[in-house]
Amino acid sequence: MTMIAYPRHCAILIAGSLTLPFFSVAIDSAPAGDARFFSFFALIGAIHATSLLISFRDRAPFAKSVAFVALAAILSLVTPFLGFAVAPALPYVLPTILRLLPFLKSIGDSTAGDSVRLLFVVTNASAFGASGYWLLVRWLWLRPLRLVDLLRTVALCSTATSLAFMIPAVLTSMSREIAGYLPTVLWWFAFSGSLYWSESSGNHQRPVPIPTLGTT
Repeated sequence: MTMIAYPRHCAILIAGSLTLPFFSVAIDSAPAGDARFFSFFALIGAIHATSLLISFRDRAPFAKSVAFVALAAILSLVTPFLGFAVAPALPYVLPTILRLLPFLKSIGDSTAGDSVRLLFVVTNASAFGASGYWLLVRWLWLRPLRLVDLLRTVALCSTATSLAFMIPAVLTSMSREIAGYLPTVLWWFAFSGSLYWSESSGNHQRPVPIPTLGTT
């Protein structure tokens, strides 16, 4: 038995995805600036962490739950900065990426290559964010997770983020509002999918108590 009830978790994530625009409207009512920008990232981290807590089969301690949501929000807030750690590598990888995937030039930027720079930065931010969040989940809740599970999570989340930026370039008819939330939604489901993959494997199943003689 898994620690997380994934059908419930999936339903909560779908509800969170549908209500995300309403949260954004509330944030947009705040004065423009860095606070508004980073509040959105903190919000999406807090929403996913809360969806996990609600989906646990066993009730989680209150103080530990509050700490988990707060740390997830802080981690999500600083994630954009982590993507810029790879900025020095851009001059070396950009030409190769443009040769292999020339259609990336059309991802909503006026200068050829800017979209690829953005994609490279956000994909790496996604990988760093997935790593930190996975470590937090393992530290507080899912201790049996292994290194191979971390690598799987990072791969799935990075792929989901890349696809979220490529899909609007291919499907030019896609609504800009939908395209704007696509990276968040796909990342959420990629991360949760990786947890399900890990927990559903034999090495991560929670032991089911075996009745002994004299018990009912």
